[in-house]
Amino acid sequence: MKEAMKLGILITIFATTLYAVLWAIINYFFIPDFADRFADHTIEYNRYLGKSPETMRKKIIEMNEYRVNYKKPIVNIMYSFSEILPIGIILSVICAFALKNKKS
Repeated sequence: MKEAMKLGILITIFATTLYAVLWAIINYFFIPDFADRFADHTIEYNRYLGKSPETMRKKIIEMNEYRVNYKKPIVNIMYSFSEILPIGIILSVICAFALKNKKS
């Protein structure tokens, strides 16, 4: 089981790193205004849902902070890692238990 867990974690780390690097390249070279578009869409969607003025005010502040933070490379990479890594670790644990040898 330990070997399966190690292999699963290594695959997860490799895949997550590859995803983060590729997303950074795509984000900086092909979609440089992604954070602005995402923030604008989120604000408009909340407005469409008819959220209260207080909720909208909080969402606008949150999205403006997102715009600023997302342009920082380390934050961008951390967002990318946080999307994939937790699920990969959970799946590695589940698969390790599912594939464990009954004799050991």
